[in-house]
Amino acid sequence: MAPQRFSRVAALALFTLAMIAAIGCSDLPRTLIPNERPRIELTAAPVNEADTASYAYQIHWSAYDSDGQIDHYEYAIDPQGGTLPETVWVHTKKTSETIYFRASQPDTGSGVITRAIDPHTFVIKAFDDDGQQSPHQARTFFSYTIAPAVSIVNPQPSHLLYRQVSPNVRITWEGRDDDGVVHRAPIQYKYRLLSGDDPEYPSMTAMANPVAARRYFASTNFAGWDSTGGDTTFVQYTGLPVSFGGAPYVFLVVAFDEAGAYSADWTLDGNMLAMSVADGSVMGPRFTVWCDYFHYEYADGRYAPTDQGQWIWSEIPGNRAFTVRWFATPAPGATEVKYRWKLDGGWNDETPRTDEVTDWGHWSVWSPNTTSATIGPFPQRGEHFLYIEALDNTGLRSIAIVSFGTVTLSFDHQLLVVDDTRLELDLNTTPTGGIRRNYTTEWPAAAELDTFLYAAGGFPWRRTATGRSGVSPPGLFAGYSFDTLGTRQGYEIPTLGVPLSLLGRYRQVVWLLDGQSALRTGSPQDVANAITTLGYMSRPGRANTLAQYLFSGGKVWLAGGGVASASWLGPSDIHVGDPYGFGHTIIRNDNPERPENPLMFGYARWRSEIVVSRLVTNVRKSSRAVGNWSHPGQNHVGTVNAPDYSALPSALRRRSAALGDSLPPTRSAGQASTFYTFGSLVVE
Repeated sequence: MAPQRFSRVAALALFTLAMIAAIGCSDLPRTLIPNERPRIELTAAPVNEADTASYAYQIHWSAYDSDGQIDHYEYAIDPQGGTLPETVWVHTKKTSETIYFRASQPDTGSGVITRAIDPHTFVIKAFDDDGQQSPHQARTFFSYTIAPAVSIVNPQPSHLLYRQVSPNVRITWEGRDDDGVVHRAPIQYKYRLLSGDDPEYPSMTAMANPVAARRYFASTNFAGWDSTGGDTTFVQYTGLPVSFGGAPYVFLVVAFDEAGAYSADWTLDGNMLAMSVADGSVMGPRFTVWCDYFHYEYADGRYAPTDQGQWIWSEIPGNRAFTVRWFATPAPGATEVKYRWKLDGGWNDETPRTDEVTDWGHWSVWSPNTTSATIGPFPQRGEHFLYIEALDNTGLRSIAIVSFGTVTLSFDHQLLVVDDTRLELDLNTTPTGGIRRNYTTEWPAAAELDTFLYAAGGFPWRRTATGRSGVSPPGLFAGYSFDTLGTRQGYEIPTLGVPLSLLGRYRQVVWLLDGQSALRTGSPQDVANAITTLGYMSRPGRANTLAQYLFSGGKVWLAGGGVASASWLGPSDIHVGDPYGFGHTIIRNDNPERPENPLMFGYARWRSEIVVSRLVTNVRKSSRAVGNWSHPGQNHVGTVNAPDYSALPSALRRRSAALGDSLPPTRSAGQASTFYTFGSLVVE
């Protein structure tokens, strides 16, 4: 029975299908099952408009269709409506996308870290295989980004002053985008140069209120600004008019990131550069030139080959070669410098060298690595010129000219004593003499030192203010063959009074200073209170004839106290107090940008630091002062032999009446405290 029943059912089914087919082929009405709309859900997206998402956000979704399958999706960001243009829908078959939302409006309440935000609505819908679309799903939220940052690095901006630049100035900046996804640096920069008479926004207005300037230019979408890609971080201006006391220029640069945010932190120490344009003739690279005979720093970077006031004057021993070194600091707005040099001939002779090594008479090729020249020896006495040029990347040049005369050092005299003190002079009430007044400083005054050093002895004291008489004792150098030289000569350039040609006549030089004179900084033409000659020629930018003499083989005894202080290169290298406490001055050889001090660290062989103290102390000979050693001289020229320390006393005592040191006729009884010293000594 079962097989028979199955056959009837099968037959009924076949009949029904045939009837359906017949009806489908006719015009008879029919009834169809409706197609279901697909459904879609956002599975990973910002929850609501109170949520804040990064500008780069990966959104996930899923969809299903109960009577078919999902074919594709369409999404839109910030859909438009009404009179606005039609929304752009993005077609995709993916179920997730990394979306880059715009975040361009500065968030003024973001705190220390500058952020930018923007509101967005994300809408998505699904389509099934019958073209039916799902109800849309939407989320509204704020996207944010950390705003990019940009700062000008050259010239260095400052809210305190205008940077002085040349008419050809290159401005360089650096930017960053800390939360960039594709780019870790800004993708674009926009910049503008405001002048004092800018018709849209004068420079002084921008300087007065940088925040207001930012708001104004942002409202115009930075219209009219120049722009460059993120891989270009400089701009060069040429031929800017000289400021001549007018309002400064203000250069502004703004960075943009991939989210559309711009750098909103505008300051005169960051993305704004206030600058004045100076005469380009003095804005070339500024030279520093030095060798074993001089150290010279130019005041500016001018190209004035015929101005002898810009020449470096020096005397050079002609019997040996020497090396001149240099570097040049570019003016603000320039970065790179290259050099060339030539010896003698005309500075304007552009004939190329026949050989870079041996042809000194023509200009070398330009190179950033050409920073020294070894020249000499010069057997014949004469005058020579070393020309050095520098060229920066903005096209400005400067020149340094060393004018040196070659001299022969005879060393045919025994001893020269150089009095470089500024001790108290004799005091007269009238220009012609007359009544003399007592000294007001500690012994010795200038005339007293002369007696102490040079007196033949056995002659009466004359013209003493005290009226006391007596017979002078022999001076310290009595019996020696010596000449004397005082440096109170009133020269505008003190080294003209102590040239190498004069020092080179003597085998030994004794150079005397005192602690108080070493600190003087007065004009060289002030005979009474001028800076010491040693102090003058040890400063940067001066020819040091004593160092020249030492390098040439002369022997020097520096004595009297204050030598280290006077010979140091500048007050910026002096530290007071730390770590030895009050009353000590520490001079350290720790500035890598300064050439080595030629006297104390180059010749006296001090290594790390010198401590200058004014203390109540007793001076004793060290047990380590044994002598009997030698070492190569400066730059391995000659040999330095230790003195015979056995000739020194074991201790230096103070003057004492009890020990027979009588008060000299130049000091009255009421001035005993200025002769019998109970106070401090300068010890270096």
